Amino acid sequence: MAGRGALTDVGNSDAAVAALIQLFSSGDSARAEAACKRILSQDAHQPIALLISAEIAVGRGDPARAKAHLRRAVKARSADKAVLMRAVQLLQGLDDPEALETALQALLRLEPKNFPAHVLLGRVSEARGKVPQAVAAYDAACAIVPGHAGPDTARALLQLRHAWGDPLPSPPEKQQRTRLSGRLTMTTLGQNGRFGNQLFQYCFLRIYGEMHDLQVEVPDWVGRWLLDLADPYPGAPLPRRETNVPEIAAALDAKSSPSFANHDLLGYGQCHTRHFRSHQGRFRALLQPGARALDPVTRAHQRLRNRGETVVAVHLRRGDYTGGEFSWPAPAAWYIRWLETIWRELERPILYIASDDPGAAAEFSAFSPVTADALEETIPGAAMYLDFHVLSQADLLAVSNSTFSVAAAMLNESARGFQRPDPIARQLIPFDPWDADTMLSASPKSESLGVRSLERR
Repeated sequence: MAGRGALTDVGNSDAAVAALIQLFSSGDSARAEAACKRILSQDAHQPIALLISAEIAVGRGDPARAKAHLRRAVKARSADKAVLMRAVQLLQGLDDPEALETALQALLRLEPKNFPAHVLLGRVSEARGKVPQAVAAYDAACAIVPGHAGPDTARALLQLRHAWGDPLPSPPEKQQRTRLSGRLTMTTLGQNGRFGNQLFQYCFLRIYGEMHDLQVEVPDWVGRWLLDLADPYPGAPLPRRETNVPEIAAALDAKSSPSFANHDLLGYGQCHTRHFRSHQGRFRALLQPGARALDPVTRAHQRLRNRGETVVAVHLRRGDYTGGEFSWPAPAAWYIRWLETIWRELERPILYIASDDPGAAAEFSAFSPVTADALEETIPGAAMYLDFHVLSQADLLAVSNSTFSVAAAMLNESARGFQRPDPIARQLIPFDPWDADTMLSASPKSESLGVRSLERR
């Protein structure tokens, strides 16, 4: 519902209310206001009359009167979806978070799968300091659209800030240079793809920024807390510039031009990983665990090591991977076949399953798998980081078609071998994390660059 015209969407058999809607929709505010008063004198909780009274008050520049009417409208038992949606729109501009929260809760009772309403409820609850309620709202949004980065990032930042406070300063090896000739930002970092994508986006920004003496400015994202990457926040807006795969690959070349300087980039920062190879030292240094994340992931990894000698880690991407050119889930059978060929040759092997599917480990019961739950460590808002760290330290690693585990493989300096699922061969194949497509296309006719995937972990 959006403005006068949308009021005609409100169905009501009462003739007086129908006449009121017609008056207001035609722009006759004076007669509509008189009609509202007549209706409310008979029924003080009539939601449409209250909503239109609020609309008229907003038009007159009387926010206090508008709020008073809207507070009653959103509590009316007969308020329908259209009334509540319009009330939400009005309340967002009236600075009445309590009434807005009430309106959103009422709307969600009528429409539980309303993704934007859950996200907005999370933001409102967060702004009011109601952390559990905000987390619950973000959780609900993530359940409705599992691959969407917005609520996932909001939930993570809220919980990390609540548990750890402000981000720590960057250690010297992660700090930016002081002699700079320009700026570079990506204001969508944290919103355009989840953890795996964010790592590629950030590393591209920092590497390119250092190549051309640019100050990299980024918004809040989980790397500020997990990796102690305390970079400057975005300053004055810069012109937006979309990027593509060839541009990212060329920009990583030592002879690249500073054409991205003084721009706000939009894209995934991904290309064939051979273009990152000459920068692998910087890539790895930037993505080392931060001071507060290091202790729990180190303890978790040591507990895993205490169970055996050879850690074999498998990442299974499920969740939002329901099929598509890049978002295809590799069958567990491919991984099991690989494990059956190597298992007896390994010294005291331990199988670790990293997955967004709680039931994935059960498919590997023959190998007595271990998951993060057994490691007795948690990172508030970033449970996935334990999985990521184990993948980056495993002795043998089998990734999924996901930048989450491909990035972990790029950080892994000790693994004896890496495997990935190939949709054409329909099995796991060996690969070099520093000489590979970030993701493989399920189509044999498509170039397997993988950057179109909305990677969310």
